[in-house]
Amino acid sequence: MEIWIWLTKCFAAAIPSLTTRSIGPLSSLNDPDKGVTTQESTALITKNYPSLKEDLQLLIKLMHIARNLLVVSEPEVPQDLSTAAQFDQMLYQAVILCINITGKAYDGDILDEAARSKLTEISELCTSRTRRLVLTSQLD
Repeated sequence: MEIWIWLTKCFAAAIPSLTTRSIGPLSSLNDPDKGVTTQESTALITKNYPSLKEDLQLLIKLMHIARNLLVVSEPEVPQDLSTAAQFDQMLYQAVILCINITGKAYDGDILDEAARSKLTEISELCTSRTRRLVLTSQLD
C-alpha cells in the first residue's frame, strides 16, 4: 500500500507544478477570464522546456513502475490498493493535463525552429504519457 500512497503523492505534487509551467495557473483552468492564450501557453512551455522535459520523463518512469505493479497479483490485489490510495484520480488528472498541454501547445508559423522543436518534444512526451496512463488505467 505504501508504494501507491507514495506514487499518489508524487503525482499530486507534480501535476500542479507541471500545469503552472505549461498551461498557466491552476486557477485559470476553471475560469475562462483568467485562462492563458495559446501563445502564452506556448511561451510557458518553451521557457520551461528543460524542467518540463525532465519532469515528464520522470513521471513516465513512475508510470512504468505503476504499470508493473498493477499486473502483480501478490500479496494483495494491486488494483484495489491503487484505488484505495486514490492513484486512479491522479491518473485522471495527469491525462487531463496532457490533453491540455497538447491542445494548447501550438503557435502556428510564429515559432522559430528551436522553439517549435521544444514544443513538439513536450507534446510528444505528453502524448506518449497519456497513452501509458490510459493503458495502465484500463488494467484497473
